[in-house]
Amino acid sequence: WRYEFTDEQQLAFTLNCKEYIGVVVDSVIQSQYDQSPCPYPCYLHWSDSTSSIGWMRKSNFSFGEMPVHAEIARFHARHMMEMNACHYSQHLPGVDNIIADCLSRDFHLTNDQIISLLTSLGGSPPTIPLQIVPVPAELISWISRLAQLAPANEASLKGQSRSSLADGISGWTSSGASSTPAVPCWKTSTKQHDFASAVRLCMQNDAVTLGNVHPLSKSNRALPARPSIMWRRPLSSTIGQTPS
Repeated sequence: WRYEFTDEQQLAFTLNCKEYIGVVVDSVIQSQYDQSPCPYPCYLHWSDSTSSIGWMRKSNFSFGEMPVHAEIARFHARHMMEMNACHYSQHLPGVDNIIADCLSRDFHLTNDQIISLLTSLGGSPPTIPLQIVPVPAELISWISRLAQLAPANEASLKGQSRSSLADGISGWTSSGASSTPAVPCWKTSTKQHDFASAVRLCMQNDAVTLGNVHPLSKSNRALPARPSIMWRRPLSSTIGQTPS
């Protein structure tokens, strides 16, 4: 999925706040496309923002001081409780987070171009074709309401820079057949090789590879293994009771 913030939203949200929104939106979209029969799902969230990952683990924002962050935290908590789910948030260094960087920056490229770009770098064809799903209308509406909660900001709007992935492309070639997607042309073969390693890392980093340093990781860091036990506090033990 991908979503382009409006000019108003660009000014209303800080960079870390945008990352926080992105992780929460991703949790909702994951749950909508999750086909696992598990009654207690656990969703993996990656971000190169250490702040947003920390907020996913623990947040106690005041509506008076940080209304946007407080509403995001409450929205996420309600969603997790409704799904009877928990989340597993991990920091992914920016040098390894190349797919999300492309999806969040390169709005000059169409969905088909991005899919073609990532597929061309992913090595062997994926067993399930890549697709970019639309952001649900209710989430777009929620993001708009968040912007209205933000304090007035007099900063000027800055232009959005392209991702390093898109910046490595010199153009596109096509076979002429309408059913054949255009293929990116790279400025140098070195860039193409480096990007291919990063894309394969993102595609292959799953439950099997967590806990180990992936051979394609440029940061040489491993994502911690998913915990085998998730402790959940029953609501009945806290609601309506005071400490003795």
